[in-house]
Amino acid sequence: MKKRQFCAISKCILIVKSINNAVIFLLLPILLICVFTKNVYAAGQSIRVSPIINDLQLTPGETTILNLSVENLSDSPLGIHAEISGFDETGQNISTDRHSSALTKWTDIPTPDIILDPLSQKSISVNIAPPKDAKQNGYYETIFLSPVISSKKEPANPIVLTRIGVIVLGTIGKLNYDDLAKKVSVEDFKPEKYVFNNSEAVLNFSVENKYFTHFTAKPFVTIKPLFGQEKTTLLEEKRVLPGTNKAWKFQTALGKNIFFKAKLAVSVGSGNQVFAETWFVALPFRHTVEIIILAVTVLIAILARKRIKKAIATLFGKTSD
Repeated sequence: MKKRQFCAISKCILIVKSINNAVIFLLLPILLICVFTKNVYAAGQSIRVSPIINDLQLTPGETTILNLSVENLSDSPLGIHAEISGFDETGQNISTDRHSSALTKWTDIPTPDIILDPLSQKSISVNIAPPKDAKQNGYYETIFLSPVISSKKEPANPIVLTRIGVIVLGTIGKLNYDDLAKKVSVEDFKPEKYVFNNSEAVLNFSVENKYFTHFTAKPFVTIKPLFGQEKTTLLEEKRVLPGTNKAWKFQTALGKNIFFKAKLAVSVGSGNQVFAETWFVALPFRHTVEIIILAVTVLIAILARKRIKKAIATLFGKTSD
């Protein structure tokens, strides 16, 4: 009897150990992934670069020097590699093709590789030299800054961490804001639906740029109810490249009014603005039902008007015409 009990206890212990080993085996990959992810995230946050967006006025035949400040936020030495890349002016996407933008041909980084001591800061100089025959236009490129650390186990294979892209916006030619305002237009400024059944409205619009270079669009939306005070909201500023458009989505809370008028003013610079208007209706569900019932009642009354007249005439002993 005791021998059987001992065997049963031994089997239970083996089962518990097997379960523990299985749990550890299943959790180990998850733990490793968490640790790796944490390390990668920390590595991606190891540097800070400023300025990220550089808006430059370029002069043909002259060199413009751009200084990028790079800061090592980690407690370990860090290498930085700078690389010039293109910029897709149509889709406004970063491109790895060095020849996709003329600005990349004019740009040189004398010292593309630097080493930063722990918690230190250095500057990377970028020289931009457009030729004398450079045409009036907007020119764009991206400069990638890549943190690089050396692996202790494999010194010949460096580990490249998350890159940071610095945008360079270059303009050759003087901006005429009066002419710019004539070549900027607001497209599709309208609500997502003209009748809302809740207390919030959503409006969409885009700004198209047909000027020779980029500009910064600053939209203001004013909501004016039929009765009550109007409210003006400044939306996010966006740079609009030539031959492209940028879209905005605006959400606003509504009061107890029903009819609203929306006015849009987009500032393009130097006091110049482009405008658009739209309207919408806000009907809470309870009010919507009441209006529908009233409309149906009026419709029935109109359709039944002749029958009612006949009934009244019969009641008073008169014949209907």
